[in-house]
Amino acid sequence: MFQLKNIELYNEALGLNESLEKVANDLPRNTYFLANLLKKAAGSIPSDIAEGQAQKGSIEKKNYFWAAWNSIREASNWIEVAARQGFIDEETRNGFRSKLHDLSGQVQDLIRNSSSVEVSKN
Repeated sequence: MFQLKNIELYNEALGLNESLEKVANDLPRNTYFLANLLKKAAGSIPSDIAEGQAQKGSIEKKNYFWAAWNSIREASNWIEVAARQGFIDEETRNGFRSKLHDLSGQVQDLIRNSSSVEVSKN
């Protein structure tokens, strides 16, 4: 078993993933493409955070954290698309935008706080 240094952030990302997956599952059947992209982006966020924290080197850590940050941006985009197509209401969209914005800031903190010195692999 492994331990995450930022368990609160990881749990927040998992919770957001579950919420976004529910939205994706509630989309009309003819929007499979949108639902699939939303699920993929949402699932990548906690996965990349966990993988980043498992890395020994700062470059590898940052690569995974950047991937998580990019997935946050992607999920935000697909939420906006769902809202513009009338599949989710404004309140739901704004709630997700706020959560994604907060998570984005926390992931940026991980990126900034990752050591700029490569850790020895010996």
